[in-house]
Amino acid sequence: MALKHFAKIDDNNIVLRVDPLDDSIATDEAAGQAHLESTSGWPAAKWIQTDYDTKRNAHLKGGTPFRGNFAATGYEWDDANQIFWPAKGNNPTSWVKNLTTADWESPAGLLPDLDDSKKLTHYWQWDEATVQWVEKEYATPIEQAVYDAAEDKEELLGRKR
Repeated sequence: MALKHFAKIDDNNIVLRVDPLDDSIATDEAAGQAHLESTSGWPAAKWIQTDYDTKRNAHLKGGTPFRGNFAATGYEWDDANQIFWPAKGNNPTSWVKNLTTADWESPAGLLPDLDDSKKLTHYWQWDEATVQWVEKEYATPIEQAVYDAAEDKEELLGRKR
């Protein structure tokens, strides 16, 4: 059974929930919207199709990305750009929407790379006052053996999004 997913949005374009529908019902977006309106009473135009395999405007299985991100509760629907934006959450006030990645990013751009000699002793921290990345030193450096054994080194270094 293949599924299509539809985000239920409120009048402020905030996602309230995401519902799956069988492909035999949701033969296209309009059919899915009509079905959801008839079963929930929520207006068809407030059900927006989303793709489970799309994240940061990339398709996880190599297909064509659809609407920036798979919608989730609290995401914002941007009709003009056809993107589901993640909730801003803990991202600083200065961060802006990047239409290419369908995600928030610093106005100073992506996190800079650290020199290899500093990867286990230093990290980058966002400084909202200066609106830039600031290099900081770990109070306790990461041990080389822990780094070498880590399956996901980007996550260990706090660089995974």
